[in-house]
Amino acid sequence: MLRRHSLPLLLAPRLLAEDFLPLTTLAAAASPEDKIAKPALAQIKAHWRPAYAPMLLETASLLNRDPITRDRLLHFLDQQTRQRFFTNLAAWQRNGE
Repeated sequence: MLRRHSLPLLLAPRLLAEDFLPLTTLAAAASPEDKIAKPALAQIKAHWRPAYAPMLLETASLLNRDPITRDRLLHFLDQQTRQRFFTNLAAWQRNGE
């Protein structure tokens, strides 16, 4: 049996757009190019939510071959959360468990 959602379907895209970080912004934040990454990080910072931390951490963990970009994301995460793990990916991952 399917449950009916209480929100009208026409409102759902608007609510999702306002409540969640677009994946394109997350991908841009992980760009090795500063001119792409910095505006994306500024946008994330302007609309910061604690729920963004796991997404950024997961993205950073995929960047093993690009330590500069990974460290940029971890430094940003450090600033936003005020948790002082700096660029220690293992410490960030242990903290999330």
